[in-house]
Amino acid sequence: MGETVQLPRGGPHGRADQRAYEDQNFVLRGTLPGAGPKDGQVTWAGGTSLTRPLVGALKSYKTLAGTRVGRKPHLTVTRAKLGEMSVATSRGPATVPAWLFTLDGYAFPSSSGHRKHLVEHAATLGNEG
Repeated sequence: MGETVQLPRGGPHGRADQRAYEDQNFVLRGTLPGAGPKDGQVTWAGGTSLTRPLVGALKSYKTLAGTRVGRKPHLTVTRAKLGEMSVATSRGPATVPAWLFTLDGYAFPSSSGHRKHLVEHAATLGNEG
């Protein structure tokens, strides 16, 4: 699938956060989950699916953060959990496993107790074909 990153509606809170995101300036201030499952399912709208290897949260974070970790301005990652995201593929829209990173200042509790995540990073490797 290659690297895919999505921001939720509303995006960054200002120019400094936008710049930090564009420059891949992130700081980790939490513990990331272990490797997680070895494989995950990519599922297309028509119901077909494909099993793909997954990357762990740390590898996904390092891809997201690039090599400019800790510079200012920066965004602070406080946690991550494995979830899903929608992506466009050569076969049409698909749902793929994704690491959902929560950033300091971007967690807003909802009535269900869930948090909104600023950054979703696809956790699948390879080409979907």
